[in-house]
Amino acid sequence: MSARTSAEAALHTYPDSTGRGAVLQQLDAASIDINRSHGRHESHFAYPAYARLKESIRHCGQNEVPVLVRRRSAGRFELVYGRCRHQAATELGLPLVSLVKDAADMNDLDALRVMAVESEWGSPWSIYERGTMLRRCLDWGAFPSTRHAADSLRWRSAEIHKALIVVAWPTELLSAFPSPVEVKETWVTPLNEALIRNSNAVLSVAAEFSAGRKRGTATGVYKALLAATA
Repeated sequence: MSARTSAEAALHTYPDSTGRGAVLQQLDAASIDINRSHGRHESHFAYPAYARLKESIRHCGQNEVPVLVRRRSAGRFELVYGRCRHQAATELGLPLVSLVKDAADMNDLDALRVMAVESEWGSPWSIYERGTMLRRCLDWGAFPSTRHAADSLRWRSAEIHKALIVVAWPTELLSAFPSPVEVKETWVTPLNEALIRNSNAVLSVAAEFSAGRKRGTATGVYKALLAATA
């Protein structure tokens, strides 16, 4: 069997969450491109949960839970979900067990809907990551409005509003946190209100953390930023 045939050997048909059959295959991770709207932040790869996932995949020799991809062209695929599994397989040099859909059976909107559903399972996406996905979707015209995005993805309008606020914050504010994924949804409104009241004071404190002159957990940073306008 050739290397290509081995890498893309069909194992069996596996029904995915869209209700249409998908072929289960072993793919070379290098042949899979990340969906342009995917929101998973790379800082996840530095957390213990990712290290445990990677070790589990190394131990098993493959990912036991398949990722979902769309076939885009000869030998190329697009990742719909399973970003951390894809990264782990890439780093380990292992084939990636994947559910493969033909592009004709899963259009762009289908892919976004499935991505949104999967993002709430396992290690749920942060409010920042959801905002990243939404901003990218709106920028390339996947949805004509935020209301349409809420209806299509079945996300609450308030959640979408907060998610888009977070990704619009100044870089110096987001970099004050250990990672933007540690910003909690419940912090968005109070911190945004503080930013509106006195952005200079908030960003001055943020600069202390981002420059390393002050250190703290995400919660500590949040409290310090709020205290700047107290």
